[in-house]
Amino acid sequence: KEGFEVVYKPYPKEEAGFFYSKVLSKESPKALPRKGATQAIPKELEPLAKEARKFKSAEEFVEAQGEPVYHGSSRVSSETLNKDGYKIPELSRDDGLHFSTSEKYASKFGKTNEAYFEGKIKPKVLKSPEDLPYGEDLLKEGFDGVYYMEDGVKNLYVASPEKLKTKSQLTDLYNQATQ
Repeated sequence: KEGFEVVYKPYPKEEAGFFYSKVLSKESPKALPRKGATQAIPKELEPLAKEARKFKSAEEFVEAQGEPVYHGSSRVSSETLNKDGYKIPELSRDDGLHFSTSEKYASKFGKTNEAYFEGKIKPKVLKSPEDLPYGEDLLKEGFDGVYYMEDGVKNLYVASPEKLKTKSQLTDLYNQATQ
């Protein structure tokens, strides 16, 4: 039946060797995607998907996104970032996201996660983190991020987390766009 898939699972250990089937609707959180099925690409990601189709491989597409930036965090796992992306609760200097062009520098703050930023960056590099604008002020000026220097390292403050993509998210997008 359209919209449904039969999923076969082994019975518990004590009944080893037997299988049961269960019909799951597409809407069911436990439903497995059909082989060859494609998910619709969200409208806001369609321009990036269009760009992805120009490349022969996911690796080439990811490399074309420019230099990666790194976020060091002990609070958020890589798995969560790859699945849900970067998020901030509200825009302010304290809640913005900070990245570094140096993986070593970012590692001072926890496990590093690689990301690619596609937003509009304010052209002037600020001399220190004390010069950072509030996120909402940065957005009002028409920018999604701004570079600043700290400890001799160029870092990036991001006010638009939706403009960040992990390597895994870019690879998934490439695969969706080219199926």
